[in-house]
Amino acid sequence: MGSAIRVTMERRPDYFIAARIQAQEPIAVVAEEQASGRLVGVFAAGRREVYADGSRRQLRYLSDLRIHPDYRGGSLLARGFRFLRDEVMEPGEFAQTLILEDNSEALRLLTSGRACLPAYHPIGDYIYDLIPTRARRHRHPLPPGDVRFSRARINDLGDMQTFFDREASRRTFYPTLDFATMARGDDYYRGADITSFWLARRGEEIVAMAGLWDQSAFKQTRICGYAPGLARWRPLLNGIARLAGTGRLPKAGERVKTLPAQALLVRGNLPSLAVALIGRLLTDAAAKGADYLSLGLAADDPLLPAHDAFKGRRVVGKHFLVTFGTTTPPGFEGPVHFECARL
Repeated sequence: MGSAIRVTMERRPDYFIAARIQAQEPIAVVAEEQASGRLVGVFAAGRREVYADGSRRQLRYLSDLRIHPDYRGGSLLARGFRFLRDEVMEPGEFAQTLILEDNSEALRLLTSGRACLPAYHPIGDYIYDLIPTRARRHRHPLPPGDVRFSRARINDLGDMQTFFDREASRRTFYPTLDFATMARGDDYYRGADITSFWLARRGEEIVAMAGLWDQSAFKQTRICGYAPGLARWRPLLNGIARLAGTGRLPKAGERVKTLPAQALLVRGNLPSLAVALIGRLLTDAAAKGADYLSLGLAADDPLLPAHDAFKGRRVVGKHFLVTFGTTTPPGFEGPVHFECARL
């Protein structure tokens, strides 16, 4: 996340376990140095089913771009995009991707419009919040008194599916979800558990839901190091963080356990209900030994004010649709969504 903090996103013990939760049709493209056989580049370009204008469609997701330092600045990136255009993407197809605002080098290069690179069409900012599990809440209105909260059970699957389909379809690019398939342990939902969901009901009707997804068995975050100035001040900053109730800066080399929220949906987009659900997810994440709960929404999503009820670390991403040639992506209605559990 920028040069101040060096982070690696690890995929142990098997890269393809994580790839299968990013996409229902995972594709990984690698570049191999012919003389030595070592891998010098990789990116993912799988497809998943999402909602767009209330209907279901397949959408490709470009992610996990990595190039060995020895090959940066050469032709490898352009050759990789040519392969993507000629061998992976279909004529007229567009893909979804996200670039962190702090990653200024990648942002500058990929959106430069250089020859052999695709066009990156901006469709808004993405807000990714890391909430420490010991976060202090700000004052916020309580949810309506006629709403009750309960953990989801297997016999709730039908009601959960009905609620999810109605609310998720109102956002653009929200990945579809099948709770019955999740309950059967399909690879696309590996580690997800129906009982990790909290439901809010008014009478017998679900009015809000959110789940916690423990992916730590196959996705890990490691702090590799800090810029010299930040490293020098880290002990002091951690002392301030303890007093403020915000997240600490871990030691270099330390893994940080982060559990993402999924399917945070509220009928009528009432922030107080979202705050109540996030609070329950934080408690569950702490019980699982997590350092952070991660949340992600578009900058114009009406539920984003719920994030502000908690102190955390905010990262801004730039959301793009990627096309080749003269293809122009169509316009869509509703907030553009990016599910943080499938980044």
